[in-house]
Amino acid sequence: TAVKAGTDSASNAGQRVGSALTSIGKASTVAGLAVGAMAAGAIKSYGTFEESINKAAVIAGSSNQSLKGDMKDLEDEALSLGKTLPISAEDAGNAMIEMARNGASIKDLKTEFPAIAKASAVAGADLAGTATTVQQAMNIWGGGEIGRASCRERVNANMSNAEVEDMGQAFANVGSTAATLGIGIKDTSTAIGLMSNAGLGAAQGSQDLAHALTLMARPSKVAAGEMQELGITYTDAQGKFKPFPQILKEVAKAT
Repeated sequence: TAVKAGTDSASNAGQRVGSALTSIGKASTVAGLAVGAMAAGAIKSYGTFEESINKAAVIAGSSNQSLKGDMKDLEDEALSLGKTLPISAEDAGNAMIEMARNGASIKDLKTEFPAIAKASAVAGADLAGTATTVQQAMNIWGGGEIGRASCRERVNANMSNAEVEDMGQAFANVGSTAATLGIGIKDTSTAIGLMSNAGLGAAQGSQDLAHALTLMARPSKVAAGEMQELGITYTDAQGKFKPFPQILKEVAKAT
């Protein structure tokens, strides 16, 4: 374009060459400035990303001896996810920080974060919010279920009106009570999702569920009498709380 603009406005060969070189010089200068700006932006962005990775590793408990190696592993993981998922490496770094702040270890970040990132991408949810919600859930129900928890939250977000971010508040409301009674994350998140589909928000539904579970665990004398009359029990012969779906079916049948 620069050559054509220069040659079209000139009358002879010498002028054409001079004009072309002048035009090319101006275009090159503009291009050079643009490339320089992009390079500076990339360096700044990478610096921010590296800082996030460093912070996540430190918060997650990386020692001075292993910090460099842990950072390298987390950087590679974040960059790899950025190639296959619609997330930036910087977003991944920030999400790792949130996971670490909520109790994730270096091992959790290395082995479990990819599943969380995929769950977030499929659900179209905020990555940091998803990471925080999953980590909070695992603090309640135990680290062994983190991969499965990611999948359940992904399905729940896609098939109900409850968003992944809403589940964080819901787990805070009912999670501890449910876990104490032996109700797992699968049944808890499904119950919240069903109530959300029925018009209750995840926050309100989870509060109601927590209240109901508390009354079921310690029924009043009146409630105990009604239960006996209907033939309803919430515990088995060993005094262990029955699976929640079983309780719902028995109550539905009795009423």
